[in-house]
Amino acid sequence: MAVVLLAAVAACAGPDVVEETGPDSYFLTEPYSHGLFDSARDRAITRAGQYCLKTDRRALVEYVLRGPTNGHGAGSAIATFRCLFRGDPELHPAKS
Repeated sequence: MAVVLLAAVAACAGPDVVEETGPDSYFLTEPYSHGLFDSARDRAITRAGQYCLKTDRRALVEYVLRGPTNGHGAGSAIATFRCLFRGDPELHPAKS
């Protein structure tokens, strides 16, 4: 249900907008055309990292999903991420 709601909200957000979804949690969209989702996914991850760097934090991308597409293969990549302090253990999971 949350993914559907996020996709609906993302459809209203512009491609240059980062929306806050909670404390230190955000989402953004990156448009693509003609089925080039992988490129849009990579751009979304890069933008998330740049956004967090502005506050001297690091991005932890939770997921990137494919938003609604039109009949011509165009759509948007929707990335959800958190901005965490450099020493946050979630950025450096323990190795097994």
